[in-house]
Amino acid sequence: MSIVLWEKKETVAVLTMNNKENRQNLDFANAMITALDEILEDKGIFAVVIASSDEKNWSQGIDLQWLMERRAADFNSNLKTSTKTGGRSASA
Repeated sequence: MSIVLWEKKETVAVLTMNNKENRQNLDFANAMITALDEILEDKGIFAVVIASSDEKNWSQGIDLQWLMERRAADFNSNLKTSTKTGGRSASA
């Protein structure tokens, strides 16, 4: 399943978020960027409509589960760096 789909309808690109509740995370952002880059390459497109395949949600915003996992990973990485440098930051 593609996270983002798009199709050309005459001079309009219809970009459809296709990620269940459309929670935004790094994969979602990369898929949007890829689709928008493809759309920009087509000089016959003059407008973009952004839609959702989810009947209840257009977009939930940031994916909180992904964000919390990312923050935990960053915290653990920083903690390891801090303990290796005697509590000082690696750049100090």
